[in-house]
Amino acid sequence: MKKFILTALLMNLFAVSGSLAQTANTDTAFVKPYSQKILLVGYVSTNSLEMITADKKYMPNNPLNLGAGISVKNTVINMIFDYGLFPLKGKAYGKTKLTDFQIHNYRKHLVLDLFIQRYKGFYDPLSVDRGIVSYPDLSVSQIGGEGTYVFNGNKFSVRAAFEQSEKQLKSAGSFLLGGGVYFQKIGLDSMMLINGRSPINNFQTGLNLGYGYSWVINNRWQLSGIAKIGANLEVPKALTRPFGAIWSIDLCKSEVGCVFTFNCLA
Repeated sequence: MKKFILTALLMNLFAVSGSLAQTANTDTAFVKPYSQKILLVGYVSTNSLEMITADKKYMPNNPLNLGAGISVKNTVINMIFDYGLFPLKGKAYGKTKLTDFQIHNYRKHLVLDLFIQRYKGFYDPLSVDRGIVSYPDLSVSQIGGEGTYVFNGNKFSVRAAFEQSEKQLKSAGSFLLGGGVYFQKIGLDSMMLINGRSPINNFQTGLNLGYGYSWVINNRWQLSGIAKIGANLEVPKALTRPFGAIWSIDLCKSEVGCVFTFNCLA
């Protein structure tokens, strides 16, 4: 999937776009930087991905993930890696294995993301009343990139919300506008009523709109949240793949995130 080539191209894009995004001054009454150059982070999270076809829906048994990351200030790379620990629902829903590697670049008005993800193990939520049908070998591998413009970046700091290299002094929020490209490879399960087991390649591009907000509770505690919704358009060429017409994915992409932060440095 040309991972290394894509990574190099996006890193160059990070450097150019990031420098262009710094044209306005930060409002120091709302945001202040930390002097520390290197940050280590640890976290737990849960992710979700849905696949929808003409008459079926496939969902993962969302695992609880343990993650770790490193951020080096004044560079263009923030890296996060997490791995699924155990499913949040019962064993009857099957087990989803998830590996998620991400590189982020947080700027004042621009957020750039590169990610490589793999989900394996889904179930059909529409079959729950009749008995759960699981697809343990159904897998989705995804590589892609996203860019998000932060309209009120002078007062709402995405670095304070999601990287903790800055501190939000007063509560603030901002509308967000973004887009991305995604390449997906779908591996079929033997339980599916589809002849053949050839993997299906799918390419999509999409736009999204959202809002982010940071609530400064006091000098130490901060609660930040983000919500985005958008739509992806599949490139018609992907339908020429075997069974592509059956697996044409109509994906409405949504994202909700929440971060509760304790600032150990005043």
